[in-house]
Amino acid sequence: MAAPAPAPTDDVGGAPDADASEDGVAAVRSALEAGDLTTARERAAAYRAAHPDDPAAHGLEAEVLERLGDLQGARAARRAQLERLPEDAPERAAVEAALERLDTRSRGRVADEPPSKRADEPTSPPPPKAATARPAAGDAPPPRRDRIVTKWYFWVTVTAIVASAAAITGIAVKAARTGRDDALDAQAASAATGSGVPVIRF
Repeated sequence: MAAPAPAPTDDVGGAPDADASEDGVAAVRSALEAGDLTTARERAAAYRAAHPDDPAAHGLEAEVLERLGDLQGARAARRAQLERLPEDAPERAAVEAALERLDTRSRGRVADEPPSKRADEPTSPPPPKAATARPAAGDAPPPRRDRIVTKWYFWVTVTAIVASAAAITGIAVKAARTGRDDALDAQAASAATGSGVPVIRF
């Protein structure tokens, strides 16, 4: 009778298994494609903890953290990735560009601001402001009502009225005087006729 096969054991102290690494990366990618960022972050952190010296593990975690909006954590992961890359590695240029992009996005943020899951979502433009109603060019402003005493024709009218009143008064006085003289002449003529003295009138 053959002896039973030994139970499989995890070789934690040995080199990481290639198939296990591929499975870990595929698990993170699958969560990202499904939009489950929380699961992707947990799997990326576990994969990085299992492969602390692998630059790709830190890069994968940085990608997930950036998708979550945790820019500080993504920058730290990119720096760790850059430190573990050889000086002549062709990936250094891409990692440096990603780190520079994260630095640019992090400007103006509060250091202890919690990461936002909506950081990478496009922001909608602000609603257009309501146009301020302006009067049309052809509309004239309403006329201003000035006091009548400030108009020149007011004083012309007053002067004309005063002059007319003065003229009428002068005519009336003259007519009164003329009527009185005629009455006196008539009385004198009547008296002279009654006394028999001829009266010569001019």
